[in-house]
Amino acid sequence: MRVNTNNLLSIIKGIMGENTTLYYKMCEIPMLQLAIFFDDQQFIEHLLSQGVDINQKSKLWGTALHQAVKMQKYKLIKKLAKAGADLSARDSQNRDFTPLHIAVEDNCYKITKVLVNYGADVKIVSTNKDNFGDSPLQIALRSKNEKMINLLLKNIKDSRDKLTYRSLKALMKDF
Repeated sequence: MRVNTNNLLSIIKGIMGENTTLYYKMCEIPMLQLAIFFDDQQFIEHLLSQGVDINQKSKLWGTALHQAVKMQKYKLIKKLAKAGADLSARDSQNRDFTPLHIAVEDNCYKITKVLVNYGADVKIVSTNKDNFGDSPLQIALRSKNEKMINLLLKNIKDSRDKLTYRSLKALMKDF
């Protein structure tokens, strides 16, 4: 049986009212993330207009911005960033990644550029020991994505780091 997601979300909206968290299979799924998952633009707009907490985390995805990046929802990413989504929020999958880490890992240049333009920290390091404290730049270097590397290098703010990264870029010519 195929579920009509518009009807499903209408039912959920009626049941939940002002409560923005739905409990499903022991995981908290915020309504905004559920609406993103079902790609219900009208419900997303409604929730944002009602002042829903856009930085509320789920155990499954992290924040709505993490989810939008993972699902490559370009327009929604811009909307969430503009609405004040926390660009430094860490995901909930034991990787400690920010939305920028995910965009770089998934080789999404356009999304990476949006996040950087809205002020995402290109030097932020995950603190998970399993990922060796990766920064988005380290992830880009491993993938050998020169366009991504150059975008991240151009957005280093600290002058001392710019010198270090210029040296790194010079080394990349033999890369």
